[in-house]
Amino acid sequence: MEKSQLGSRIWSRTAAILYTSILFVFLSPRSAALAQTSDVDLALSNLNLTAGTETNFIYSFDLTNNGTSPVQGYCMKLTFSSNNTIDEADYFTIIVPASDAAAQWIGPSQTLLKSEHFYAASPAGYLPTGTWYIIAEINYDKATSESSYDNNAVTSINSITVAPYELNFTTPPVVTDITASSFAIEATFDFPITGIYYRYQPNGTAPPDKDAVRSSGILFSGDSKVVIDGLGPAFQYVVYCMGESYDRNTTAIYKIDVTTAGTADPTLIAAEHEINLYPAAINTMSEPAVFSFSGYHLSGNVFLTPSPKFLVSKDDMGYAEQVSFEPGDFANGTVAEVYIISKEFDSAGIKTGTLVLESSEAEPVTINITIPIFNPQDSDFDGITSLRESGWSSYSVAGFQTWTLIDLAETSINQRANGEDWAMQIDGTINGSAENEDWLISPSVDLSRYAFHPTLMFRSYSSGPGEPLKLIYSADYAGYGDPRNATWFDTEIEFPAVNSNKWETSRIALFNREKDIHFAFIYNATPDEGSRWTVDDWRITDALVEIPSDILSYEEVPVGSNSESKEMVIEVVGYGDVTVTASAGFQVSLDDVDFATSVTVLENEVMVGKTIYVRFTPFSEADKFTGTLTFTATGLSVTNEQLVGSTSTVTAAEKNLRDCMARSTTTGITGPKAYQQPSQG
Repeated sequence: MEKSQLGSRIWSRTAAILYTSILFVFLSPRSAALAQTSDVDLALSNLNLTAGTETNFIYSFDLTNNGTSPVQGYCMKLTFSSNNTIDEADYFTIIVPASDAAAQWIGPSQTLLKSEHFYAASPAGYLPTGTWYIIAEINYDKATSESSYDNNAVTSINSITVAPYELNFTTPPVVTDITASSFAIEATFDFPITGIYYRYQPNGTAPPDKDAVRSSGILFSGDSKVVIDGLGPAFQYVVYCMGESYDRNTTAIYKIDVTTAGTADPTLIAAEHEINLYPAAINTMSEPAVFSFSGYHLSGNVFLTPSPKFLVSKDDMGYAEQVSFEPGDFANGTVAEVYIISKEFDSAGIKTGTLVLESSEAEPVTINITIPIFNPQDSDFDGITSLRESGWSSYSVAGFQTWTLIDLAETSINQRANGEDWAMQIDGTINGSAENEDWLISPSVDLSRYAFHPTLMFRSYSSGPGEPLKLIYSADYAGYGDPRNATWFDTEIEFPAVNSNKWETSRIALFNREKDIHFAFIYNATPDEGSRWTVDDWRITDALVEIPSDILSYEEVPVGSNSESKEMVIEVVGYGDVTVTASAGFQVSLDDVDFATSVTVLENEVMVGKTIYVRFTPFSEADKFTGTLTFTATGLSVTNEQLVGSTSTVTAAEKNLRDCMARSTTTGITGPKAYQQPSQG
């Protein structure tokens, strides 16, 4: 090992030097007033060693001031040598004390007998094993950075032999509370042991090394007992324990054999009693979850059968409605694993199922399965208990406030929509205003499947002064990690005014028709203010609005009568039922028979094109009477000024009489005979 490297390593990691002395004179007002002069002559003699270990040893010496002035403070360089001379082979060197600090006051012609103890703080500071002399050099400037230690060098009058340092358990750990499915590991802590690692394995498996034990569980003095459960009955285990000291040195691995209670009956043991699958989008298979289980004393195969909406696999490749394991798969307590996924669900909500484990003569085990299913295109955030279940995620760039699923019943009364309404909310003033940047990110949305025009709608609410909310979108965000690493684009959607204290619906047509689009709301707050923003009722529809705006003109219609109707075909997709309302003086109908000022076209009719009928019903004379048709639905409101009518000078009664005369003529019924003059001849 290189001299400079090891010396530097030992010096940098030596953390504790403890001094004890037979005579120790503290700094006094008198001695503090004495100036340290050049008339100081410190000398070392009678350097003696007491055998120790790698971690600690004692050395004593006489320290004499042969000068005429007192001195306070000194440093020594200790070099450990195997041949009692300083040469290139002497690489283990320490400086004592380890920092610039006042030491004892030594008067002129005074000799102090010193006895000091060295403790290593880490393995880097251990004194190497072997036979050593100490060569001490004094520096009475008490500066640890001083490089000149060549005055008054003295060599120890004896050597010490350092034995390897060993850490041992004074009281080894024990296994207690043994049952058919569990046992406890209890530890006693004796200095210098500060932690005890433990690992348990079935008997017959390869014993672990120190790294494997260290990577398992650990006990501390404040929590010195742990219960191991989920074990098999009448089964042999081995517990491995390893103590560790403050300097990371460890004991040898201590082994404890233990056999659980119970009888050797066929038994199935599940590592967990519920499987929670990661949330999945509607019409999408879930990500797999891993389920672990064990079998003991089995006499037949183990069959795992999930509910019809779930599939299982032994390798995460081929999935089936059932898998099986042979008894030999559980030799030596081997833990088996199975992967489970859900099939596609066509509706959102918390879906449940079961996984049943069965084997001959063993008690069947039933495991509950739960998976939240979300709709990326449509979510009111109701019926869920966490942000995770919605498929949305949050990412905080700055600040401790984050987007959270909240019950609007706990907000201000004018913000609460109804008793069961939940929403996403963030408030940058909770527990004090602070700088914030927080993202609320949607699940992936496939916009390529829309046949018409993808249209986004949501409701939002702002209370309190602060920054406006932003909505952006990305086609390359991976769905996890820092979203700032992806490419995002702004939208031109309009939000409610900051601090408007009212819900408003925002709507925008989407033109990026890619398969994997993520949206993100970005919230910002400052140390001075932060508006509380709430988002709810997220919806993307395949919207189509085909409403003709042609002018419908009606002429010469007598007051108090009805005009002939005119037809209009409307086609609206993505908004549900559509209500058509005519302004005063006009009426609408769905069948050209029953007319009213307002009619509702059902969704299944309007989405394929529906003919409506409009007529003019003047109630007063007018040369040019104008009117409107209004089309309303959820998130839709269109008003067209497309109706024009004029009245006739003929009254409704006169018109009826004229119509009656016309009908009589066509049916052969005549009125008074006209006078005819006789012909001339």
